[in-house]
Amino acid sequence: MLAYLRSFRQNPDDELLLPLNELFGASGPGYLEVLELGSGCGIVGIGFAQLYHNCHVLLTDLPEAMEILDCNIAQARPASGSKLSKATMNWDDGLPIAVAQGRYHLFLVSDCTYNSDSIPALVKTLHALNQKSPWASIVVSMKFRHSSENVFFDMMNDAGFQVTSEVRFPLPDRHRTAVGQELENVEIYIFRNTISLENIPSRSQNAHTSKQAEKTRKIPSS
Repeated sequence: MLAYLRSFRQNPDDELLLPLNELFGASGPGYLEVLELGSGCGIVGIGFAQLYHNCHVLLTDLPEAMEILDCNIAQARPASGSKLSKATMNWDDGLPIAVAQGRYHLFLVSDCTYNSDSIPALVKTLHALNQKSPWASIVVSMKFRHSSENVFFDMMNDAGFQVTSEVRFPLPDRHRTAVGQELENVEIYIFRNTISLENIPSRSQNAHTSKQAEKTRKIPSS
């Protein structure tokens, strides 16, 4: 995921990266509200805040992840104008107030589909978030491990999401390279609903929303 986001920053005109240009480019909303689901130790969300200026990244996960998130957020060095925060969120329990109050431009989902039993709750959560932020893009990264992960794409389609872009990044592996084996890939998908990205709020609208919040596809065969 971070390799993809870093590539966009370095090569914004790459045709594989253009879907994010509407967010990060000059015509974007200016200040980005980003929410990461299943943050774990926070490497993706924290890395995002350190790569990009003028964004707020809200890291979310289960209660047992909060301690390590606290530690890593404290040591993070966000880019100018960017900040990090965290919130507990269980996909089975609906949206917590701290999350539901926000309006977001981007959702990050990194390596959260390996457990097929949790996929229905994940898709339900993304749908609930998208109802509040219909302009948002969803960036999903995954390492395909087993065919049961196909259900994620089926459920996302049923929930009204479409894959608008996909790209594969090879995972560095010295052993596989040395013996001539094919490298494993991380697959990146951008989802969005049918609402046009023209509905992304303006810079002033987004700033107002942020202040209010503070107050109160199938997997391709090889």
